[in-house]
Amino acid sequence: MPDEPAATRSNDLIAEDILAGLEAAPEIDATEVDIDVDRGVVALNGTVDTYAVKELAGAIAQRVAGVGDVHNRLRIRKDAGVLPDVRFKRLRIAK
Repeated sequence: MPDEPAATRSNDLIAEDILAGLEAAPEIDATEVDIDVDRGVVALNGTVDTYAVKELAGAIAQRVAGVGDVHNRLRIRKDAGVLPDVRFKRLRIAK
């Protein structure tokens, strides 16, 4: 996003850029996502509607300058009809 070197980007600037990216994605309700940044390590917490939205949020965060790692802890809303562990359930069934 900004042309600042990644090493000089503050946690606040990184969080602001991630929030702007989340707000720009119509699939994501950014008010449901908490963004914590510590020395370039991002933690996403909160609730989203689908696994695809969870993955999208993680990808948006990863693309921001200054981000070294993303811990995507977003949970899938149960009332959206999707299990929180859909990915792992598929792996167990495939074996």
